[in-house]
Amino acid sequence: MANPDQKPTDPADADPRGGAVRWGAPLVLAAAVGMLLVATPWWGVDGLDETSSPWLVDLERLVLGLANFAAVAAVALSRYRLGVACVVATVPWVLSPLLGAVAWAWWAAVLAVLGIAVLDGARRLSLAMAALAVTLAVVYCTSGMYWQVPIVGAVNLYSREPDRWLDETRLIYLAFYLGAVGAVVLLAAVLRRRRAARLRSIAATRGAAAAPIPPAAESPEVAGPG
Repeated sequence: MANPDQKPTDPADADPRGGAVRWGAPLVLAAAVGMLLVATPWWGVDGLDETSSPWLVDLERLVLGLANFAAVAAVALSRYRLGVACVVATVPWVLSPLLGAVAWAWWAAVLAVLGIAVLDGARRLSLAMAALAVTLAVVYCTSGMYWQVPIVGAVNLYSREPDRWLDETRLIYLAFYLGAVGAVVLLAAVLRRRRAARLRSIAATRGAAAAPIPPAAESPEVAGPG
């Protein structure tokens, strides 16, 4: 089903090479986010260790499962229901205070949804997801909070100069994360432009092939002498 957030004349609705490539892209990205979450260790998170009471462990695991499922589902839905996907992508961040932890892969899911939004030309949703990605990156790079990073575990981007809130180290972190957001937007915009150019070329070729060929003009007969 076509994305309701796209314009009817959007190239994404007429791409003759759609099929598995177009609709499979968000599924591949969702699988990648899922793999990042599987590789994310959660040791040291209050409520997820065996020293906590059983009911608290079960509750925290339920919240974690819902948050991780929302991150993967948001990416998988991005090409089918982009508006819904943008809302679902915020669910892990809403649940994070209950969990007391944040997964880096949740931010990767926001980036993936942002890329699909730009690729499909949904400007308002692209701006919303870009604002979310930038806000989360700024908070992570400047607050000292911990994110659960795949394989590594809890990581905070701390300042090397305690007397300065925004020192050179944090500026480097911030430039890296904001650069990642910009790179996703730029790549998606370039892919969209290339797809539109390809579609125009295909449409022109088909139009030329379908144009009726005018009949050849008959040459007048030349009368012979006599």
